[in-house]
Amino acid sequence: MDLYIRENDTLRRDNDNLKRDIERLRKTVQAAPATNSRSGTLPPSQDPAASTPQK
Repeated sequence: MDLYIRENDTLRRDNDNLKRDIERLRKTVQAAPATNSRSGTLPPSQDPAASTPQK
């Protein structure tokens, strides 16, 4: 029973941490400009260079 309680507390703490991280990331995304987050460029739909094949 003690193991169950400890594991439950750990999961609850992890869940709280994840909720906090999600909220922080959500605020970051809302504040960020509308760019492709991986390259920092315009999304392919708005970028004429994205339609040309890359070698």
